[in-house]
Amino acid sequence: MRGRVWTMMTGLALAGGLAAGLNGCQERRPAGETPAPGEIMPNRAPGLWREAVTADGSAQTRRICLDAAAARRLNLMGDELARFRCVANRTWRDGDGWSFEHQCDLLSDGRQEVTGHVTGDLARRWAMTATSIVEGAAFAQANGRHQTRIEAELEGPCPDGWRPGEVRLENGERFSLLNTRPMR
Repeated sequence: MRGRVWTMMTGLALAGGLAAGLNGCQERRPAGETPAPGEIMPNRAPGLWREAVTADGSAQTRRICLDAAAARRLNLMGDELARFRCVANRTWRDGDGWSFEHQCDLLSDGRQEVTGHVTGDLARRWAMTATSIVEGAAFAQANGRHQTRIEAELEGPCPDGWRPGEVRLENGERFSLLNTRPMR
């Protein structure tokens, strides 16, 4: 059971970070050089998103409320990856979507390499597939190859009482991706 819980939490963490934008991980460019129009992945639209996450065969649906500021801030490939000493962060336009890869030192959680692909307009719906490989994590079940699939759809405006960055799981658990403390 503990391995399954870790797998789902890994999937949710990956989903929270990767799905929240991916726009912060554009390939590094020389100073003064700007990307071509359409090359930078847009942020997700503000509102309440329903995300169906499947991680290593375990599935869970969650909802996340985003405003424009939270959509910009919540990108594991940008602001969040800076915490983990990432040496390679790349996102590029690839056919019907964007492909990405990154390699990070997750401190006591080992090293992680993630590759994947995002499709959709990020205004109404999107989907992501990702493969992560973790090595050297203190929690043995974290190590290995993990598959994550996310399918997300905008449900509409965030309901009254929801805060930007707030996530609610099917079991009623609430937390904020902007603040790691449980919400009350």
